[in-house]
Amino acid sequence: MFMLRRWLDRLINIAAIMASVVLVAIVMAILADVAGRNLLNAPLRGTQDLMQVALIIIIFGAVAMVDRQDANIAVDLLEPKFSLLLNRSLNLIGRWLGALIFFGIAWAMVDSASISKLLNLGTNILNIPKAPFQYLIAVCSLLTAVSMVLPRPPKVSETLVNEGAVHE
Repeated sequence: MFMLRRWLDRLINIAAIMASVVLVAIVMAILADVAGRNLLNAPLRGTQDLMQVALIIIIFGAVAMVDRQDANIAVDLLEPKFSLLLNRSLNLIGRWLGALIFFGIAWAMVDSASISKLLNLGTNILNIPKAPFQYLIAVCSLLTAVSMVLPRPPKVSETLVNEGAVHE
């Protein structure tokens, strides 16, 4: 289990780095587009297509990292009113439901990618093939789903509290 988690963490890091690099690249492309449009009256051709594929990489490349770092947005208004057992149970149910959703996304994207490949579908302006990006969504969704069902390593703050290093 430890080896699987370690490899999964490496793949998640690669996906997050890829998302970060694409984010910087798309910011530069938008800057070039706006500058070209306003200064030279010549916008960058295909910026809309680049934005579409970049957002796919940014969103799905980062979602596994967000889950791994437990950085999801959570509204815990009722958590203090529930017992520890109920809170842990709801958390576990939520993680498994999330994993099922991401497995479903992966399944649907593999199916869509095969159709896109068969029909040679691409973006509107630059005709960038859609299938590779649909496969990327499937891989990133699968990483997220597997990450959600694997046991999490304890956070540093939880480890310190459990070991008695932090006293309130």
